Amino acid sequence: MNVDTVIYNNVERLIEEYGLSESTCTAQCGLSANFFTNFRKGTTKHFKVCDVIELAVFFGVSLDYLCDYKNTRSDFFMPKQKMVPCDEKRLVAAFKKLDATGRSVICQALGEEIKNTRKRFRNRKG
Repeated sequence: MNVDTVIYNNVERLIEEYGLSESTCTAQCGLSANFFTNFRKGTTKHFKVCDVIELAVFFGVSLDYLCDYKNTRSDFFMPKQKMVPCDEKRLVAAFKKLDATGRSVICQALGEEIKNTRKRFRNRKG
């Protein structure tokens, strides 16, 4: 199972736990109304980072929680694509929408992810 499927399953579980509809979730997060439908149909194969951040902030969970990250190649797939300028703009726009607390939470999560990535890299080398 790739990380996008794990994210989808975790978000679906959170939507159910919160008693929301998919349309309410997408509207609150500023996502396309067809966000979940496109993934189920296979139109969208990979979630954009900025969309995953929006969902994590909305539900008040960490990115690690949504991704259910495990440090094995079979459990985690990262597409080898660079962010295109429109993705960067959307990510910055999403970050700007956050209040000071939300920005702090994202910065802390990103800091933790960078720290964990460095640790995984050192463990791989050693």
